[in-house]
Amino acid sequence: LLEAGATVAAVATRRPKRWAELIALARRSAGTLLVPVSPQSGEVKNDEDLAAVAGADLLTETPQILEWLLRCGREATGKGTM
Repeated sequence: LLEAGATVAAVATRRPKRWAELIALARRSAGTLLVPVSPQSGEVKNDEDLAAVAGADLLTETPQILEWLLRCGREATGKGTM
């Protein structure tokens, strides 16, 4: 989807190496990757910082993930699929 220029909201656990790979893929694509980060993450200056704080615990942070996905949908321009 990223290669086709889509905007993708990615939800995955906190695994910096995997996030670094996803971020690099998005940078090489025509698409946009939306990445969940904790509000307490602090300043993110580059892709390495982003990969280090990206992700969420799908079991314990379910309400926060839901709110983030809903916000992504509300703020999206054009059509989207979730």
